[in-house]
Amino acid sequence: KHVHLAEEVGCWKRALQREKARCDGLKESMQGEVDRLKAENKKLNLDWNRVMVGKNKLKERMNALKKENRKLKNMLSKELSYHSYSSHHSGEETSDQRNGGRDGYSVSCAIP
Repeated sequence: KHVHLAEEVGCWKRALQREKARCDGLKESMQGEVDRLKAENKKLNLDWNRVMVGKNKLKERMNALKKENRKLKNMLSKELSYHSYSSHHSGEETSDQRNGGRDGYSVSCAIP
């Protein structure tokens, strides 16, 4: 009976060693996958950072263009109101008056 028990213990030891070897192999392959995913994640983070830097640069450029646009609209508005005022007070006809009010703009070449 002792011999039979020793054989069974030996059998279980070999089974445990095989299972340990299988688990070690799985662990190694999982570590490889973890390392691959970490490297991919690092690359994606770098890509994301580049995208965000580009987005911020575009946002800054857009804000600068909006500011310039407001400035130009303001200048145009002042210019149109100046021409409108000077033509109405210079005695000259505006193009709007000459065209019978068709073009909607008051433009004059009068020099103040």
